Amino acid sequence: MAASRRSGSRFETDFKDHLDVRGLTFEDLKGHQCPDSVLLKLSKGLDNWDIVGLYLEITLPEIKAIKVDNDSEESRRFALLNKWKQKNGDNATYYNLVFGLLDAERIDIADQALDYLKENIIEIRRQQKTAWQEEEERQREERRQQEIQLEYEMKEKGTVKVESQASEAEAKQVTEEAKQVIEEAKQVTEEAYKKQWDEYYMRIACLAALKSKISTPVGACIVDNKSRIVGFGYNSIPLVEGEDSDEAHKKNKKGNEFIGAAVNAIIYKTRELDGCTIYLTSYPDEKSAHAILVARIKEVVYCMYTRKEGREKELDMEKIGKIFKANNIETREMTMSNEEGVAKILHNRIKESKALEQVERPEQLDASSGPHGTITWEEFFMGIAILSTRTPRPHDRNPKLAVGACIVSPSNQVRAIGYSGYPKDMIHDDISQEGDQKGYIIHAEYKAIIELSSSDLVKNCKLYVTSHPCHECAKLIVECGISKVVYAKDKGDKPPKFTLENLITKKCDLTEGEFYNKL
Repeated sequence: MAASRRSGSRFETDFKDHLDVRGLTFEDLKGHQCPDSVLLKLSKGLDNWDIVGLYLEITLPEIKAIKVDNDSEESRRFALLNKWKQKNGDNATYYNLVFGLLDAERIDIADQALDYLKENIIEIRRQQKTAWQEEEERQREERRQQEIQLEYEMKEKGTVKVESQASEAEAKQVTEEAKQVIEEAKQVTEEAYKKQWDEYYMRIACLAALKSKISTPVGACIVDNKSRIVGFGYNSIPLVEGEDSDEAHKKNKKGNEFIGAAVNAIIYKTRELDGCTIYLTSYPDEKSAHAILVARIKEVVYCMYTRKEGREKELDMEKIGKIFKANNIETREMTMSNEEGVAKILHNRIKESKALEQVERPEQLDASSGPHGTITWEEFFMGIAILSTRTPRPHDRNPKLAVGACIVSPSNQVRAIGYSGYPKDMIHDDISQEGDQKGYIIHAEYKAIIELSSSDLVKNCKLYVTSHPCHECAKLIVECGISKVVYAKDKGDKPPKFTLENLITKKCDLTEGEFYNKL
């Protein structure tokens, strides 16, 4: 039962909103066990507990024993959940409990479990954030008490307190230890923050790969030293103007006409690439490596989404690695879960392509044979906007309200990406206690337009945004010459619609579809 439950459609769609509204992820569910205190609270509302027990994989004899051993319904409910915890051991996580409750159609109890998990995570994060402050305060108080005690003892002896070198050395050591605790806490936070950005950029690369019609799609995303995306690409066959894409792929039987994802990303750059980082869903081939060298890209981050087992052990990878090393280009492999989101879509497409290759006869296959999983331009651009709502935002209080935007040229080149949030280097100490902080937030489409810093680059472009622009952003959109706005959610405000009435505006149909929900 458990295996089918966790791969069902409810896992992908219905319950995801329950997690998003609380700022939780499936990894949070999997990484936290249910304590007895939470099970006790959940048991109070668990009527029909014996039926629920069957969905939690408690056997009928075990349910019967619970009824015999416990006199009251309240004690039986808790005993049932306690039995579930004993049977699951280390796997007694919120993940297993919540989806067992979903199978039993007890969404109310599952929601309560999520609320308790959120409280637990908030408390853990608060403790991590203030650990160094508490340690420093403890050490400061300890030094003060030592001084009071020393002064008392010296008065008793009729002497005057003298600061000894030993005391100074001890105080200095305590201070150094406190500084070390602070630095370690900062380092942990910075590493976690960097990992979140790495995952965001790699998801954009995965999304780009889904535009490819090649049997092993590869995507690329280039980021400059200001954290801006300055290029994306996917492996493809070059097309002569007017040539049909599908026909070109069928003609290319050997696959020797493919242009790599990295090469395409470099060709269609929006800014200079000197010192940039490129994210790739697969290790680059030799031609792509040469392009990376010429573009003066300084770091290559890659995953190994490929249908070819043992790819990392092949000689060409070793050769390319030597080329990168000789030119001071850093490389690092990144592991990212393919259990959810766009990474799962890419993984499944490559897996399907490999299965297709095994059942077809070799002479019937061409290099672009694969499943029909290529996404449209609208899916791609709106997908970028959607993924951009999930950029790391440590100070934002409600990630559910985040907005993402993507500006696209008439030739389908991504010119700029924006996401709502506080200014990057803003100091939050003075406003942390303010209730309404809307005035400090920069809107996604506003940020994307201003980032381009030139009306010529924005004119006649299309804007993809996850929420209908507000009135202020609408005025800026009209002023800079954007020709079309595609939005996902409509707040129903009339003023911005009047402002945009002379532009082409379109509600994106993808927001209600399967692709949107899986991102």
